[in-house]
Amino acid sequence: MNFKGFVYRDHTGNYNLKVSDIKHARVLYTLPLLNTVYLSIFLGTKDLLVAPREDLPGTPAVNKVIKDAKVLSASKKGVWVSLGNNDKCKGFILRRRLKDGEEVAPEKVKQLYPVGKEITVRIYRKDVMENIFICSAQKSEVTSDIYSPEDIKVGMKVSGKILELKEKGLDIRLGKNCQGFVPLSHFADFPLKYPEKRFSKGKEVEARVLKVNPEKGNVVLTLKQSLIKSELPIIASYEDAAKSTLADGVIVKIFDKGLILVFYNDVKGYVNISQTGCSSSDPKELKEAYFVGQVVKCRIISCYPPKSKLILSLLLDEDKCSSE
Repeated sequence: MNFKGFVYRDHTGNYNLKVSDIKHARVLYTLPLLNTVYLSIFLGTKDLLVAPREDLPGTPAVNKVIKDAKVLSASKKGVWVSLGNNDKCKGFILRRRLKDGEEVAPEKVKQLYPVGKEITVRIYRKDVMENIFICSAQKSEVTSDIYSPEDIKVGMKVSGKILELKEKGLDIRLGKNCQGFVPLSHFADFPLKYPEKRFSKGKEVEARVLKVNPEKGNVVLTLKQSLIKSELPIIASYEDAAKSTLADGVIVKIFDKGLILVFYNDVKGYVNISQTGCSSSDPKELKEAYFVGQVVKCRIISCYPPKSKLILSLLLDEDKCSSE
């Protein structure tokens, strides 16, 4: 059986190839029905197990906006660009991602994007196999403040549209490639009996970021107005707590001896019953005065970051606070 090999231009490497030359190549994929093997001379001698060196000078990062990308060539499929000052970094923009709204007609791509023209693009993916960056020139993506979870910081105020009301919370669209989740306990300052009456699909809401995990793409939000409007310091670590005096926290547990409060990034602190303002040490009075999910203003009495130990008081008068 006769097979033929094919090497795309971008996979020829920096070689002046001649007929009968012998080169090392790597198999990219095969098309058995056509008896064709697609090869890469460029990747023939490279170790694909080694992570791409994105730390090289001038190499752009994924999600970065490049304001001076220069058109190298254009075709009916899309546009090739050089990214910034590094001529070795190439990007490709699919025709459907050249503009917002109506797709650019195939016959107009070369006319609208002549060689040498500078355009602004956002890198949204790197194709390691092809050694190129996949980009977008759509204005909605280039100008967006929030494009991915990496653009979001704990404590930020954000706005988005409701995607879906689920049994355990709300899915919120924050950006082109970013979604947030509001737990049931963070729908409002007080428990909602009929959340479906307040939250409808497509409704715009303002929220605040409770925690972010960029690697997993998780963004947890709150819709509690008392947290969104709070001007007190954001406690996102025990180190933050050690530098602060007052903060807003959410009650997550009530037991006989006191309360557990949670802040941003799941930082937790303890309030002894004697520091809650209750007139007695009766647990019944404590449970009548407070409820789980309640936002309370508290004073930080002591904090020991190495052991994640945080002692709080709901008595805002510093003279009445105790480290008990």
